[in-house]
Amino acid sequence: MKYKVWDAPDVVSGTAQQVLEHIIQKPTTLDSEISRMNAAEYAQAILENASHYLPQQVVTVLSERSYPSDYDKALTYLVSMPASGMAILAAEPESKSIKGN
Repeated sequence: MKYKVWDAPDVVSGTAQQVLEHIIQKPTTLDSEISRMNAAEYAQAILENASHYLPQQVVTVLSERSYPSDYDKALTYLVSMPASGMAILAAEPESKSIKGN
């Protein structure tokens, strides 16, 4: 999937892996534990810790859905966390282009 994600103050376009890599490389992330992870480790950490940041009912509903990859699943969980301040603005199969790229 290709996404267009609001990650204040930026709109980030790319695959879920690319969006997670963007977050890791943001200047506001550089001093955090996240900055020492790669995208696969960050995705795994999001999925492992989701129950600490989301109500169990939300985790249950999100876990029942199917995702193209763990990156897509992790991005969906992350933007569902109110504290993330993020939102998926558009999502399309990779074969299609999201307008405004």
